[in-house]
Amino acid sequence: MIIRKMRRVHLNSVMFLVFWVMITEGQVLEGLIPHKVMKDATTSLFGSPRDAIRYAERLAALENDVAAQGQLALARLLGTGVEQSLSRADKESLELAALGVPQAHLTQALLLAHNLSQPRLETEVRAKEALGHYAIAGIMGDPMAQLVMGIHYAQDKDDCDAALRHMSSAARTAIRYVSEEDIFLPEIQSDYVWPDDNPRSGRDGKVPLEEVQLVEYLSVGGNADAAFQAAFYLYAGTGGREPDLRAAERHLKRAASLNNTDALVFLANLQLREKLVPDRETQPYQLLTRALEQGNPTAHVGLAKLYMYGLGGQRKDFSSAMYHLEKAMGAGIVEAFYLVGVLNHGQGFSREAATAWEIPAFLGHVHSAFRLASHHHQVYDGAGSPHTRGQDLSLGTQELCRRAVSLYRRVAMAGPWRNLIPLAHNDYENDRFSAALAKYLLLSDMGYNIAHVNAARILEEEGEEEGPGEVYTHRSAVCHSIRNMWERAAEEDNVIGYRRLADMNYYGLEDVVHRNLTEALRLYLRAASKGDAQAAFGAAYMYERGEGSEGGRNLTEARRLYEGAAGMSPDAEVPVALALAKMNLYLTLNRSLGLDVYALNASSTLNTLEYSVRRWRKSLVDLPLDVVVMIALAIFIIVLIAVRRRARRNT
Repeated sequence: MIIRKMRRVHLNSVMFLVFWVMITEGQVLEGLIPHKVMKDATTSLFGSPRDAIRYAERLAALENDVAAQGQLALARLLGTGVEQSLSRADKESLELAALGVPQAHLTQALLLAHNLSQPRLETEVRAKEALGHYAIAGIMGDPMAQLVMGIHYAQDKDDCDAALRHMSSAARTAIRYVSEEDIFLPEIQSDYVWPDDNPRSGRDGKVPLEEVQLVEYLSVGGNADAAFQAAFYLYAGTGGREPDLRAAERHLKRAASLNNTDALVFLANLQLREKLVPDRETQPYQLLTRALEQGNPTAHVGLAKLYMYGLGGQRKDFSSAMYHLEKAMGAGIVEAFYLVGVLNHGQGFSREAATAWEIPAFLGHVHSAFRLASHHHQVYDGAGSPHTRGQDLSLGTQELCRRAVSLYRRVAMAGPWRNLIPLAHNDYENDRFSAALAKYLLLSDMGYNIAHVNAARILEEEGEEEGPGEVYTHRSAVCHSIRNMWERAAEEDNVIGYRRLADMNYYGLEDVVHRNLTEALRLYLRAASKGDAQAAFGAAYMYERGEGSEGGRNLTEARRLYEGAAGMSPDAEVPVALALAKMNLYLTLNRSLGLDVYALNASSTLNTLEYSVRRWRKSLVDLPLDVVVMIALAIFIIVLIAVRRRARRNT
């Protein structure tokens, strides 16, 4: 009875209870989720499906371990490693949340935030309780909840200090799982459930298994490039396979023996990262030297690491390291800028280090972003003190804070939970739509742009079915979630979000979004300004009909937008040609018949239609001869084509 009432308890009461427990039982909370357990969860629960299943089985065996059961409840909600069960996840996490388990609070937050649990609550009450659970989980050290709260304080509350605390904590956890070479740009993903939503290309970015098998076959035949490509595919786990380091090593050594310089550098880097053990023939220094002699500039970075850290039997030599790094920077290699920053920072030149990290951080180098964020954070915390006075303060303290939050957010989003993106896509491809949706909803709360789009697409597919759908128990909840996902996408300046919100405002969405033609036109124009052909076509259609525009119909603007849509995408050329032909025909009819064809729509009364027909009859005698001939020719051609097709069918 008490547990059931906790769902409706006021947010302030929940927070008071949590802070009281933290103060009085701090030692218990500190020992509740040891780092080893958290590390196992992040590397296994969000790893490959096979690892997730094995880890979930371990969790299930720990029946008396509340931390393990909290992770298992989250796994049940997401359908990761175990069969998805929203009701069971709800029940178990509610009980465990009362015991102060952070993953249980995270589970409850996700259920409440997206109206996935019963009983139904008012929207505002649900949002407050969900935020309260996220806050509790974040305070107790859950990095995903910290990321959610960081976004909340940065975007909704405009509280940079609070956002900085949460984002920095999430980033510090995430960076432990990211290698120094890792580059991650959250806005560039390829796992879209609708490949056409991919802003970079029409491809979904997936490598089919057949391509992996082909390069393996060519590798065995002695093709050096194929051997390197096969090694890369096997190392990354491409084509639906699990990563296979040993098989990748065999292909790498084959490619290296054939003097593929990329393979030489890659093999040396894996050895330096202690993923592979070098043998007599494949020592890192020899591999990198061979690659450099054959003109591969990326070898400079590996050689610089040897001298920086004293690896591969080399002595530390900072001057030699800097020589190689300068050569690598001249070739535009991102990691070289990062390592120059590390060298400068180690020698006490913090501003020079920050300058070196700017470029790689912008290009998605995770460790550069983390170090640059830490630099801004440190300067911001010490603003005005004698030690930091004059360091980057020309930016302004609030600008330093905002930059640090933005960079920390990029780092946090590069954490191991990003693996939920391919896991969710795999669920979708295998018709596990509910599990895919749960993952995308959590990722959406954490600010992943691709998750907003994919969750909305799945919800739209669910909304096409009669009834409530697979996940939600009532249809209006589906429509509310669709709107919320597209609004989030638009807030992230996502062109698809603008266009889909425009569609909703144009057509309406049941009782959730009412028709608003002015807003629809504004959103279509916004999406069109970012190069979306469909949105440009929609805006042109509205201008042509005089919908949503204060000045009424504007055929000049409509023509400009139609032609612009054709230039944005080859797929738009045929629809645009038809639309322009229709517009030209309407203009000809308007001039010739003296009526407004655009005014004839489905809502016209019979009297209006009858009057228009009479006007056509009267104006027909006044038609110019060339117009009459063109109409007659068009009718003749259409009839001739129809007759020929019928004759071919009969033969």
